[in-house]
Amino acid sequence: MIARQYTRKIAIYKTTNVADGYGGNTVTDVLIGSYWAEVKQNSAFKDNAIGKSLIKNNYSFKIRANDNITPYIDNLSLIYRNKKYVVNDSRYDDELFRFINITANGSGLFNESNNTPIDPTPPFVNDGNPPTTPYNLVASNIQETQFMLTFTGSTVNGGLLNENIERYEFYKNGEFYVYDFGNSAGRLIQGLSFGTTNLWKMRSKDASGVYSEFSNEISVTQL
Repeated sequence: MIARQYTRKIAIYKTTNVADGYGGNTVTDVLIGSYWAEVKQNSAFKDNAIGKSLIKNNYSFKIRANDNITPYIDNLSLIYRNKKYVVNDSRYDDELFRFINITANGSGLFNESNNTPIDPTPPFVNDGNPPTTPYNLVASNIQETQFMLTFTGSTVNGGLLNENIERYEFYKNGEFYVYDFGNSAGRLIQGLSFGTTNLWKMRSKDASGVYSEFSNEISVTQL
């Protein structure tokens, strides 16, 4: 019965500095992991102490505790239904430390009359055409076991860039390797071996499950 409560998929990111390959750093959101969560939508609340008179679009996300995420980590955000939310608080939800409860809020429309968030996004329906093909796939900041992969993303139904794109999938030597959510313009690729050369390409998947064609393919050698 408990397992059935965790029916919504979320992805949790940590904002961190990553070397840009030119002697500096760039701020990027590094994926910690994707988790099944129990999601509850909360009412707005006032918090003048942090300079905001009304905090809107509040959610609670309850996940099972794991080795990759623990309470009280700073600079966290998460993606839920292809929207980004800033994590305000995370703590154990029970005395046995089996569950973590995360509270987060994001921008969005709000019904001031009854203090309830409004989801402004209507259900997506594909027009029968696949998303446009991602292109301009470029590798940078190549290190021994990782590198940064940037690209120009997809559109679907003639919409805005990344709009209604569920995720981007990355392939190493023709096989699926990792994915990122549809608001991405770059992905830190990790877990590689020094001195190896691999071929990389990618494709997008829209919110109705339709895939684009594959992007250009590039060769990357871990230095």
